[in-house]
Amino acid sequence: MRLTVEPHGFDGALADLRAMRERGEDVRPALREAADDFRVVMGQQFTSSGGLTGGWVGLSPGYQARKQRDRPGRRTGVYTGVMQRSLTTRGAGSTQRVTKSRLVVGASATARGRARHVHLFDKGRGNQPARPVVPPARVFEQRWSPIFERHLASDGYDGVV
Repeated sequence: MRLTVEPHGFDGALADLRAMRERGEDVRPALREAADDFRVVMGQQFTSSGGLTGGWVGLSPGYQARKQRDRPGRRTGVYTGVMQRSLTTRGAGSTQRVTKSRLVVGASATARGRARHVHLFDKGRGNQPARPVVPPARVFEQRWSPIFERHLASDGYDGVV
């Protein structure tokens, strides 16, 4: 982050820093923008069959044959589409909670076990290999740092630059 202090004197610079501190105490606008971006990233993750986490392991031959019979054309990670929708859209099966300093976004733990299904897909079980769903934190840090920098540095931030 780059901090610019205009040459309008100590009082002006101090006022700018106080305003920045106040914006840092309530980052809800930036968190809402980050939540929307989370869904974009998760859409890329499903479209690329886990490309942001190194690619998802292919399906076993038996399950692949069953899936092609029952759900032709569906990628790895998408059988009914419920898990994908819960991570890429707002609404049924997804959750979003924003406070002044915290964001919770993803699959709802109360929606018929969707969060559990995401966890099992992510970690694997029995003969099902792990297929990491959520990309590593560095992906979000790179994408979200500018969002928070804009929020801290600008008065009247509304999420649009």
